[in-house]
Amino acid sequence: MRSEMSEFSYGFAIAAELRDSFWPWEVEAPLFPTLRAETQLGWDIRFPTIGSPLFIQFKVAEALTRASAAEWSYYNFPYYRFPLHRVSKSDQHNRLRNLSQSEPFVFYVAPRFHRLEEFNERYLNTTVITESAWISLSGLPAITDDQQHHIAYRTGFDVLFASPEPEPMHKTFDGESWKNYLVHELETRKPEITIETIGQLRTALLDTLKQMRVQHIPELPISVQEGFQVFKDITYLSRTFFGAEFLFIHQQRG
Repeated sequence: MRSEMSEFSYGFAIAAELRDSFWPWEVEAPLFPTLRAETQLGWDIRFPTIGSPLFIQFKVAEALTRASAAEWSYYNFPYYRFPLHRVSKSDQHNRLRNLSQSEPFVFYVAPRFHRLEEFNERYLNTTVITESAWISLSGLPAITDDQQHHIAYRTGFDVLFASPEPEPMHKTFDGESWKNYLVHELETRKPEITIETIGQLRTALLDTLKQMRVQHIPELPISVQEGFQVFKDITYLSRTFFGAEFLFIHQQRG
């Protein structure tokens, strides 16, 4: 059964919940004011801070309910599955996987529901995150052919990479365990974010595109307003070439 939700609606619900799910951490899309607003607000007090970039690609999945479904023997219950792009159409999967080798928080997220009324109920109860499967790109294999590949799951802990033979994957989570994992990693490592490290992230994104021989890589010269422009550049690169939303998780401001 096809999902009754759009990826846009699902992604909006996830982003809305993320803002309120990690106290005392904040998760937000980096938005920077004008230079005039910076002067008035003292915006530069935000850096340095403890936090990390977070890259998420939202997926919606079809529900497989018949015993004839390809991965049924692994679950023996209805399960969910979403396709990955064929490489000839888009190499997003391999780009994200490449990015995940240097950035620790790069994920696919997909719902464990497919009906509109289920979505509405979870949105109202703010349980969209917990009722989703979170899949780290660092735990997935590269796609080296032009075949159709899928990711299947039920709970989030039982993810299969169907290629076409299903292979169990590791470093996958349900929503609650994903939140616990993310907070534990941040509180253990306490990564410091500065404007310089954000600039290095933009360079890493561009380097990934060059390594993968992406055509028409944009020229992004360093701006005199580097502190603002670098976030805009990363957001643009992430959405355009990686198909992912760039978010920023960091300690709450006092």
